[in-house]
Amino acid sequence: TLPTLKTPAPERGSRIPPLTLSLVAGAPEEYVSMPLNIKSSHWACLVLDSARKTIYCYNSMDKRSHHNLLEEHRYQITSVHSPLQNDGYNCGLFVCLFFWCRLVNEVGSDYSESGWMRRRWNILRMIVQATMDKDSKDQSN
Repeated sequence: TLPTLKTPAPERGSRIPPLTLSLVAGAPEEYVSMPLNIKSSHWACLVLDSARKTIYCYNSMDKRSHHNLLEEHRYQITSVHSPLQNDGYNCGLFVCLFFWCRLVNEVGSDYSESGWMRRRWNILRMIVQATMDKDSKDQSN
């Protein structure tokens, strides 16, 4: 179980708490996916491949400084080429889409304003459907 995330002390900078990173890096699962909040203003997505000792970083702003947070664990960090956001508010949606890409091959390529809105509705629909499926399963047991 991962520890509760805490806000890092200002003098230590904004970074992933070392205990969280070490637990993720030492997880027995072959793949671990996690959202990463960077400096309380941006979201990215990490996918850890234990077998390859590689962390795939899906970052819609593609800043090298974000990768420096991970280097202490001696994993190879691979930037995944993906669409870059052109606004200041869709990074959370990008993270959802990056996770979705790992699970479902068909994500689409419409990055217009209406395309983003459609993706938001699709994510909401999937969450509601999963909740309803879980409730149905719980009631049948």
